[in-house]
Amino acid sequence: MANVNATKGLKREWLSICTASVKTNIRAHNWLVKSGAHYVEHGDTSLIVWAMDNAWSSGMKRESMVRWIAKHLKVKITATSPKKAKAEVTNKNRDRIDMGVASGDPFYLDVEKAEKEDKEFDQDKAVLQLVKKAIKSNPDTDEAAIKASVEKAFRSLGEAKSDKPLFDQVEHGNVAQLG
Repeated sequence: MANVNATKGLKREWLSICTASVKTNIRAHNWLVKSGAHYVEHGDTSLIVWAMDNAWSSGMKRESMVRWIAKHLKVKITATSPKKAKAEVTNKNRDRIDMGVASGDPFYLDVEKAEKEDKEFDQDKAVLQLVKKAIKSNPDTDEAAIKASVEKAFRSLGEAKSDKPLFDQVEHGNVAQLG
């Protein structure tokens, strides 16, 4: 009988945690709407930046908040380092922002990130894209030399021995230099 009571207690605790999480999401959304209205009225993004500096450091909730801000407030949030978010206004016409629509679209229901499927990395496609960009920026560039340099860089990344995952190396700028 003790197991049944323990199971019921664990289930009750889980439901309590889920309820608290939903309430936190709703409060966070309401706060974002209020800070968004402040931005619309005054053109001041400091509250939004402060919220990002003091929100979850990573994860789906933060990404959903950033997408919500970009979608509804037309403000792009970037993080130059932990606790150093920056806001870039992508549409200076704040008169067209409808906070009623923003209020009715809770950030926490954004499942865009969860629905994306992982695609296998295509090195050839990536190399060709980089070569096209390099040639576009400088038409006098030798296409064959660029391809060789990029391929060499990709190979050196694959051969690099490190105890850190590759994405950490890229994020911190520890990647092979082209050329």
